[in-house]
Amino acid sequence: MTRIAEVAQDKLKLNKHFKLVHILWLDSRGASPNWQYIDDDEPQLIKCHTVGYLVHEGKDAKRIAPHIIEDEDGDVQVTGDMVIPNVAILKMKTIE
Repeated sequence: MTRIAEVAQDKLKLNKHFKLVHILWLDSRGASPNWQYIDDDEPQLIKCHTVGYLVHEGKDAKRIAPHIIEDEDGDVQVTGDMVIPNVAILKMKTIE
């Protein structure tokens, strides 16, 4: 089997365990660096787009990881993961 075929096979194996998803969610806005009057700004939330493997789907939150590996022993590791509260999620779509 060629190396390209091996990588494609590994991708198929991981996709059977973890869905690749796109999540649209609301995030808070950062603290202002200066003093400002209360009436100066209408508070706004930020719409965020996150794409990654859905590695955990709980009753309170989802954990998304953009980088995922499977080592020689079959153990899976992730990096760059993010936890998004379910109450902040506007939409989630599986990427085929």
